[in-house]
Amino acid sequence: MRFVKRLLRVVLATLISFTSLALIAQTPAAAAEGDLDASFQGGQTSTDGWHVGELHASGEDGIVDIEIDASGNVITGGWWNNNGNTNNYSWSLVRYSSAGGCTDALRFDGNCQTNQWFSSKADVMTEIMIDANGKYVSVGYADANSGTDFDCVVYRTHSTNDWKNTASDFGDGADTSFSGDGKFVATFGSEHEWCRAGALDADGKIVIAGYLKNTSTDYDAIIGRINTDGTWDTSFSGDGKYQLSFDQDDIIQDIAIQTDGKIVAVGTTDWGHPEGDILVARFTTAGALDTSFGGGDGWVRTDFDTQDRGFGVELQSNGKIVIVGRCDASGDSDGAVARFTTAGALDTTF
Repeated sequence: MRFVKRLLRVVLATLISFTSLALIAQTPAAAAEGDLDASFQGGQTSTDGWHVGELHASGEDGIVDIEIDASGNVITGGWWNNNGNTNNYSWSLVRYSSAGGCTDALRFDGNCQTNQWFSSKADVMTEIMIDANGKYVSVGYADANSGTDFDCVVYRTHSTNDWKNTASDFGDGADTSFSGDGKFVATFGSEHEWCRAGALDADGKIVIAGYLKNTSTDYDAIIGRINTDGTWDTSFSGDGKYQLSFDQDDIIQDIAIQTDGKIVAVGTTDWGHPEGDILVARFTTAGALDTSFGGGDGWVRTDFDTQDRGFGVELQSNGKIVIVGRCDASGDSDGAVARFTTAGALDTTF
């Protein structure tokens, strides 16, 4: 009898083990940190955790920037190709749900994508932001005046849906309390201007930065601040805008705003030259170079190797400045990361 009980226990344990193994085999493995999130799907070409957004069936499309709204929806900004014509782009804004799809609540018209045509040139949105009222603030460059050159452009639109039944553009959702028609053309000079970066300060004012063509062979850095009503903020550098020549061919690629309102900019001085270095500058809230930064000049240049270029900046909670870029080390292009103190010196603890 004892043997029979023992045998029954062994058989029962074996059955339980096989059942458990079968259940485990049928249960998907838990995603590890850093794995693609398979719950994010949707779009024209989709797979687990990612999809290719073919914004236009012909030609080149690109996404440059991204924001997440208070509901977890994903808003992207960039460009789409105009009917397959080479180097002919329109600004493009696409809205995805937190699951990566397009729902009725997110449609601008019949789609979750809306575009803005300016010209037959390569017009590109470079930054998308969401202000405190949930409105979309787009920054970039375009031939916005039907001329022969590029201009810096800021567009503010509502975040509502159903702008139009079909084929909407930014004008259909324009916030007319901003510059009258939702669009502000930020003219710094008489030649080409390219705004590459934007940021919102604590008052909702819009800071933009980039570079302009000063002469046929020289480029200057530019930075400006725009009021919430779509006018130049004249408390910034006297007229709202500032053009700077640090050396030759100077450009700003990204900006970040400190908690005290000061603006940190990163880019390149001597762009395209063998002596090109990464540029970090800081501006006061009044739009002047901050002389408490960089040993009194308000800016520093850092030489990693030859042809160094700065592309991005983030601020740590302790105020230190982390920048990323590229350096051409001995003929090869390598990534570059550096950290600066709040005074603008390289942080040797990094």
